[in-house]
Amino acid sequence: MDIFLPDWAPNIHPLIVHFPIALLITAVGMNLLMLIFRKTEGFKYTTALLYILGAVSTVAAYFSGREAVDTVELPPAANSILGNHADLALLTLLLFLVVAIIYLVLWWKSFKVNNRVLYAVFLLAAAGSVLLMRTGEYGGRMVFEQGVGVKKTVPEETADDVRADLSFTINEDGSWTWFPGAEGKRTLEEKFSWLFGRPDQVTILTTVDDRFGPVLSLQTEQITALFVAGDTIKSVQADARVKMDEFDGTLMIVHHLRDSLNYDFLAISKSTMKLGRFIAGKEKIFQEKPVTPTGWVSIRVVGDGRHFRGYLNRKLVAHGHSGELPPGLVGLRVQGNGTVSLQNLKVLSLAEAED
Repeated sequence: MDIFLPDWAPNIHPLIVHFPIALLITAVGMNLLMLIFRKTEGFKYTTALLYILGAVSTVAAYFSGREAVDTVELPPAANSILGNHADLALLTLLLFLVVAIIYLVLWWKSFKVNNRVLYAVFLLAAAGSVLLMRTGEYGGRMVFEQGVGVKKTVPEETADDVRADLSFTINEDGSWTWFPGAEGKRTLEEKFSWLFGRPDQVTILTTVDDRFGPVLSLQTEQITALFVAGDTIKSVQADARVKMDEFDGTLMIVHHLRDSLNYDFLAISKSTMKLGRFIAGKEKIFQEKPVTPTGWVSIRVVGDGRHFRGYLNRKLVAHGHSGELPPGLVGLRVQGNGTVSLQNLKVLSLAEAED
């Protein structure tokens, strides 16, 4: 489908999203005229046709929007805006589908129904138009406030960027950043809480990478290590730069952790990436996709409300939905055999980012 897109369009969503807005707002206006001029048959059938076309275009806009998420990179503050946009879009879609189905039935019955039905459907559509405008407001904020989908030059990452600070720092909003460096072992022992395993069960070394300088190497032998830091966070984005070429197992970024048996996660191995949740120790998968991470890679997980996204090297790989968990802690889980190298781990509170 990309061959039909103009060069400036990141995806098809911006090309079709205005059709449901125009059709449905016009439909509501025509609906009002229909109620005022009840004996004019043309208003009834025009209103019905507009609602039906508007509902069809809303379906196209909604599902193109779900696909559009896969094609754009989101700044941190855009995650909560996107979540609200998606939730309102789904409510708008469902409401206008109901209105369109009702008008199909009314058309079939030649509109020979009690006037109370017509007024009730109009009120339902009027409420839908409010949802429609709110949905558009959040969509507009994503583009014009956050620049989502706007083509821009992204500067190349430099050595100074990735070696900016070799320390563990925590902010008042709960966000924290960790560049392990030479102090990685001591930080793991003093700043992190270990829920599975112990520091003395893992070989923790500082090695020197040609590009990044001092990095942390975790060597495990068929054990599970789960460690977290900081305070609880409601909506989170967590980024890590890791190398797993010599590791046979699974690395997880865990978030919304309440205890060792209940948390959300992004898991990556040599062949797959998956989003999921542990509930009372039982694993539930939101989505799983094949990947082949080699060398140093950047992984990102976003957990915002009922929306979850997993990225590899800034490309969206997995996207899932589930019920929202209470605020929780963030950390890593390492399970397998071999060596995982970690250059940084950054945790951002998205509630603060949106403000």
